[in-house]
Parts: sequence; structure tokens; C-alpha cells
Amino acid sequence: MEYTFQQSNTQFEYEKQMNEEQNIIGFNKFELLDTEHLLKLYMSCKKCNQTKFILDKFCKFIKHHGDQVVIESILNLIEGKQRSLQQIRKEFCFFTKKKQLNQGLLVSLLKSKRFSVYLQYFMEYYVDEFIENGSLKNSDYHMICISFIKRCFTDNSLIDKIIKYKKKN
Repeated sequence: MEYTFQQSNTQFEYEKQMNEEQNIIGFNKFELLDTEHLLKLYMSCKKCNQTKFILDKFCKFIKHHGDQVVIESILNLIEGKQRSLQQIRKEFCFFTKKKQLNQGLLVSLLKSKRFSVYLQYFMEYYVDEFIENGSLKNSDYHMICISFIKRCFTDNSLIDKIIKYKKKN
């Protein structure tokens, strides 16, 4: 009986590792695409849920779970200002107040001098964890959106390609 448990546990670990490796390969395959091809893929996928997922995780990262030392240090390096984590979170809450988790907020964050560096840090070091740990139906769409957002940091002209939906009057 013990051997069977050990064997099934080993199988579980193997499958988990394979999934993680596939996700890493998935991220790499989209990040290695040229900008034009990545833009076409991004425009063809339905971005509402992916954007909302990414922004929700980012907001939780800043408001609750973020690495305090890094968050405080980023602002100090960029602006030369020393602010506490509480102050940064308060400013972020004010910035996102009355904004929905959608492409409009994404564009605002990407263009923000203050918060784009936090988003970039989150996209580089934390967002992959959420994809690996989450049970997403369309992980390829999420990976495309993540790769596109990462590319926006190196090519600012892509930010203008993000479609912001406006309410009809």
C-alpha cells in the first residue's frame, strides 16, 4: 500500500513539473515572437477576462501581498523619494479609485510614471506564478496578454494599440 502511494505521489510530482515546464515554454514561445505577430495574436484574443485577471492579481500584489522592500525601493530609485509602503498603497488606491479592472486601467498604469514600474516588476517576477498555480481554461490567451504587456514596456507605441471600451450613451 505504501509503495502505491509513493508511486502515485511521484506521478503527481512528475505531472506538476511537466505542467510548469509547459507553462515556461508557453511564455517563452510568445515572448520570442516578433512585435507584429504578437500584436496580431493579442488583437485576435478576447482580452476582457485576461486583463481583469492580470490587473486583479497586480492590485492584490500592491495592496496586500507585495514585497515591501522592493516596492519601497523602486520609488526611491526612480524618483529619489522615500515613501512608506502604507503611503504607496494609499496613493495606489487613490489612483485606481472608481476605475474598473479593464483595458482603460491597464493603459493608465502603463502610462503612469509612478505605477508603471511596479506593474513592470510584477509582470517580470510575479505574474508567472499566478498562471502556474491557477487553473485557467485559456492559459495561452493569458500568456499572449502577459507577453504583450511586457512588450509594451520596451515599445511604448504598443500601448496605443490597446483598445479601450467606452460606454454608449
